[in-house]
Amino acid sequence: MSWQRWSMLPVLLICWFGAAAPGHAKTIMMTDEETDQLAAIAAEAPRLSWAGYESAPGVWNISLLDLYPNRGLLIRFPLDKIPRRQRITKAEFIVPIDYVYGNNEARLYVRRLLAEWGPGVCHLYRTTLPKPIEWKVPGAKGSGSDRVARGQVLKPVAGEMTINVTEDVELWYSGVVRNHGWPWSNDDAAMIRMGPWAFGGRGRWKLRITYEPE
Repeated sequence: MSWQRWSMLPVLLICWFGAAAPGHAKTIMMTDEETDQLAAIAAEAPRLSWAGYESAPGVWNISLLDLYPNRGLLIRFPLDKIPRRQRITKAEFIVPIDYVYGNNEARLYVRRLLAEWGPGVCHLYRTTLPKPIEWKVPGAKGSGSDRVARGQVLKPVAGEMTINVTEDVELWYSGVVRNHGWPWSNDDAAMIRMGPWAFGGRGRWKLRITYEPE
C-alpha cells in the first residue's frame, strides 16, 4: 500500500465508525408553555379548574401551587413534534419543587391518566362541556379507571427534580394507549409546594424527549 493510502486510513476509519455510531438521535425540550391541557384541582373548590392556592378562605388562584392530599395537578404535553417512525430512547420530566412542609416522609405520586378530560375539568368532573362527566372517583383518583393503579412514588426535594417518564411517553407515542397526560398528587400528610406559573414562573416545567429512527 502506498504512503498516500496509509495516510488516508485514519480518515476512513473515523468516517466508518462515525457512520456506524448512533448519530441520528435528537432531543427536544418542551415547557409548560407548550402544554395543551393543564389544570389544578382541589376538593375544597370542587368546581374550579385553577385551584392551586387558597390565598384567603374561599379565594383561589394560581399564584402558588400547593399539593395536599386533597389536591392535584393535571398536565398534558402534545407529542406531535416527534416525527413518525421514531423510537423513544429517553423521556424526562423536570419539575420545580420550591419546598416541602410537614413531613419528612412526603411522597410525590406520578401516574398516567386513563380518562379523557377537558373544558371545565375540576375535582368533581373530568369535563363539563358539552355536558358534565364525572370522574369515577373525585379528584381523578379512580385506580384503574381515572388513572393507572401503579405509578412512580418519589421523595420530593427542593430544587429541580428529574423524573424518568420514558415508559409513559413510549406508550403514548406508539399509540398503545391514548395520551391523557399525568395527574400529580400528594397522598401523604404534608404539603409540597411546586413551582407555579405566575410571577415569571412560566417555563419551569420541562419535558425532555430523546428519540432516534426505528
